[in-house]
Amino acid sequence: MAALLVTCNTRTPERWLIPEGYVGWLVVQYDNAACAPLPIAGGYYVLRVSSSGRLCTSDKVVGGEAFDKFEYVKSDGTTTEIDQRTMVSGGMVSSTGRRFKFIGTEQQRRSSPDTADALDARCTSDLRC
Repeated sequence: MAALLVTCNTRTPERWLIPEGYVGWLVVQYDNAACAPLPIAGGYYVLRVSSSGRLCTSDKVVGGEAFDKFEYVKSDGTTTEIDQRTMVSGGMVSSTGRRFKFIGTEQQRRSSPDTADALDARCTSDLRC
């Protein structure tokens, strides 16, 4: 009898907390010793993004599949889940240790003056990008 050995390329899921109404590129800089590690809550890495859409962490970027959540955070701290089918796109991890996601409609992404590649190049020369 043959045994089937299956391995999965999974990772800890992420919960992205984004300021309410934010539309644009999110940029996460990984593996920066000057930044704090990502907290873990409820089985998720918590990525609390600034109002500029940026986040820095000392954690290393991890590949693999997971069911991530994206949520808008209101001023009172409550959250509203973002529909990933229509409002999250353009995911990319660069060789520089940055992850990029676009929050907004496909039309908003096409109308954006930036691309993930352009942001990555700009962030290489200006860490406050």
